[in-house]
Amino acid sequence: MNRVALIYDRELWMGGVETHLLSLVKRIKSEQYTFFIISPISENFQQKAEDFGAKIIPIQRYKPLDLSNVVKMAHILRSEKIDLVHAHSPTAAIQGRLAAKIAGIPSIVTVHSPAIQYYGERQTIKARSGRKIYITLDRFLNYTMTSALVYVSNQVFSLYLSEHWTPVDRSFVVQNGIDLGPYRSNPDRIKLRATFKIAPDLPVITYVGRLSNEKGVDTLLEAAATLKNVYQSKFKVWLIGTGEQEQELRSMVNDLNLQEDVDFLGQHEQVTDFLLASDCFVLPSRQEAMSIAIIEAMAAGLPCVVTDVGDNAQIIHDGQQGFVISQDSIDSLANILHKLILDADLRQRLGTSAQLKAQDFSDVTMAEKIQQLYEQLI
Repeated sequence: MNRVALIYDRELWMGGVETHLLSLVKRIKSEQYTFFIISPISENFQQKAEDFGAKIIPIQRYKPLDLSNVVKMAHILRSEKIDLVHAHSPTAAIQGRLAAKIAGIPSIVTVHSPAIQYYGERQTIKARSGRKIYITLDRFLNYTMTSALVYVSNQVFSLYLSEHWTPVDRSFVVQNGIDLGPYRSNPDRIKLRATFKIAPDLPVITYVGRLSNEKGVDTLLEAAATLKNVYQSKFKVWLIGTGEQEQELRSMVNDLNLQEDVDFLGQHEQVTDFLLASDCFVLPSRQEAMSIAIIEAMAAGLPCVVTDVGDNAQIIHDGQQGFVISQDSIDSLANILHKLILDADLRQRLGTSAQLKAQDFSDVTMAEKIQQLYEQLI
C-alpha cells in the first residue's frame, strides 16, 4: 500500500482546492493508496475526507518561511512512512518539498495559481519583497527538489514555460474535474425554483465563488444596474460565496438600488440545486486559473458568461457554450445578459452545448492522470 501525503497550509473547509483534494481521495484506487491529509482542517472537511478513507493529521497554519515547520513536517513524513508528498499551495509547496528532501522521498506539486499571485494583490514593501522571494525560491525548488509539477491551467503552464520557471520534462497539465453524477438527474425545475421562492419566468443570473476583488463581482453588479435602469429587465442575481469584499458589495447593492434584485446567499457546501434552478452563470474574474465553478455551471446546463482570463476562453468558446468578454466590460456584460434574458431558445442552445462539453471535465479522468504520475514516481 502506497502512502501519499496531501499537504495544504490553510484551513480546508470548502472551495476549489477542497473539491480537488476530495476527488483525489475518492477516485484514486483505495486498494493501492492511502492518503494522509496534513493541513489545518475544519470538522466538516475532516468528516468528508475520513468518509472516503483519508487519514487526517491536523496542523496549525504556519508562517511561509518558518524552517522549524520543515523539520516538523519531515518528522511526520518519516513517522507515518509516507512514500510521496503532494503539495497544493505555495507555502505548502515550499515547505513540503524541503521536508520531502529531508525524508528522502519524491514530491509532486499541483500549481493551482501562479507564483506571481503570492501575497495577493497587495503592493506594500513587505508584499512585493515576499513575492520576489517566493518566485525565486519556487523556481529554484521546481528545478532542484520537485519530481513532477502539475498545472491545472494551460494558461498558467504557458506562463511558467515562457518565464523558465518550470522544468519542461517534469511538468504536466491536468485540468480540474468535478463529480458529474449530481448533474445527471433531471429535477422538476419549477418545483426546484419554488423551493427558492423564484417564479418560473423570472431569469436568475448566478455567480459562485469568493467575494473578493480579483473575482470582479462589482462588474456584475454594475451590469445588473444597467439591466434594470437601461433595459428595464426583470431578473434575480444570486451571489453564492463569502469573502473580504462582501460588505463593500452589499453597500454597492444599496447604492445601485438593487436590494430587491440581488441576493447574498452565503457559502454553500453544495451548489448543484442553485445552478439547476438558474438561467445563466457569470464569472467576471480579473484573475483566474482553471475555474471549477465554470465546470459545475456547464454541467448544470447553463450558458456561461466569462472574462478572457486564465483558461476561461478555452473552456467556454464564444457563442458556443456562452460568451467571453474582456474583464471590467460592464456594458458588454449587460448587453449579453439582456440578450440571454430575452431569448430562451438561445439559453437552451448554449446550455445544451455547455452540458455536453462538461463531460470532458470528469474528476474520474483527472484522478486517473494523477494516479499515473504517482505510479511513475513511487
